[in-house]
Amino acid sequence: MIDWLTRLFHQVKSKVCFWQQQPTSLNTQTQNIHELDLPGERLEKLMAEVTAACFSADAEHQEPNDQPNPLADLYKALMASSILVPTNEPEENSGKSSETEMEPQEASLLTLINNSGQAGIPVFTSLKSWELWADPNAGYVILPFRFLCQQAVKKGVDSLLINIAGPVGCEIKTYEMTYLADGMIPKGHMDRHHGFEIEEDTEIQISKLDEPLPDTLQERLTGLFHQHQALVETAYAFHVSIAEGPYHLALGIRMPDHQAEQWETHLLPNAMAVAQEVMGAREYLDIFFLNQSGDIDQVLKDHIEPFFKAQHQSL
Repeated sequence: MIDWLTRLFHQVKSKVCFWQQQPTSLNTQTQNIHELDLPGERLEKLMAEVTAACFSADAEHQEPNDQPNPLADLYKALMASSILVPTNEPEENSGKSSETEMEPQEASLLTLINNSGQAGIPVFTSLKSWELWADPNAGYVILPFRFLCQQAVKKGVDSLLINIAGPVGCEIKTYEMTYLADGMIPKGHMDRHHGFEIEEDTEIQISKLDEPLPDTLQERLTGLFHQHQALVETAYAFHVSIAEGPYHLALGIRMPDHQAEQWETHLLPNAMAVAQEVMGAREYLDIFFLNQSGDIDQVLKDHIEPFFKAQHQSL
């Protein structure tokens, strides 16, 4: 069964949105899945609103944070929900709530690997979405979404794949899971999985690093910038807490203004991928572009550069 599910996952060509594949209806048996307390249409409606808002922003060449933002509502709804998660256990041992008959730690959650080597856990918000994808003999557990995020972070997976076969789904990335696992709502752009939307009254706390960045991370990032012939004028490494969130590692990078477009299209996505590969899922690295044309709010620039002016480090 696992080989079959993995092959299905390998059919997805997108390196980012695993869940965007055509629904496939299977002859599933649901006699052991009755009256589950799943969020269903409520979450699917919110996911559809997030998708529509992203497409609307793209069509009008606007940033998604300029639009009504249903993403926070989706996060909150997920945090208040339990969700169906496939396991490696046979059907006769599944279908139990994690709070009662089966200890959550006993469940061996199904993890899929795509063509890029990224790992994702498929999860489902309703029986309908489960039936579109599930093998008839697939096992499952019902887990609180926050607990699921905690387990996913521990396993080091790259994403949660919500409703992988439709009718409406989305992908929750590692950085989002680290915040949701702590019971916090990530503040972010709807079409990106890096960075934060900084409001003017947001409290920002910065602290120096207790020790230097890992040598491997510095070497890989330096190699990345050299590969793209990108000039880094200054780079600041620090810990940051945004809106009373947990402290996490961050880099503030200043480059020539004419390289701003290259930053968005090539450097930032690749730098985030390098950081995740080197540091794993347990430590999130945020990377801020400090140029005037960058996507970080002026209030954060005002905190970073004065704080580190006398002791900046160049990559």
